[in-house]
Amino acid sequence: TSEKDHITIVNLPMATLLSGERSCELPPRHVEFAILVPTQYAKEFHKNQDCPIHQLFFASQSKTTMQSRKPWLVRQVLIEEDALWKTAGDLGFVQSCGKG
Repeated sequence: TSEKDHITIVNLPMATLLSGERSCELPPRHVEFAILVPTQYAKEFHKNQDCPIHQLFFASQSKTTMQSRKPWLVRQVLIEEDALWKTAGDLGFVQSCGKG
């Protein structure tokens, strides 16, 4: 596989990031990466192009300062759901650490 076949996946504390309680270090804006949208944000993410996740990653203008900005290169958005984890487990990408 080539370098183009790989993508960086960034684990973010989405709840505290979106609430403004904390910030985190994201990859440089020229680096492609994927995000995992937690279950509790999935419906809003699908329905609302102005939701906090869209504003954080895809907006080309800051809501606070109204200045233009370059959006991050989020190339894949994974929606957290049981089917995602099952497929990832079947493919050997993840495994359970708990008893089950």
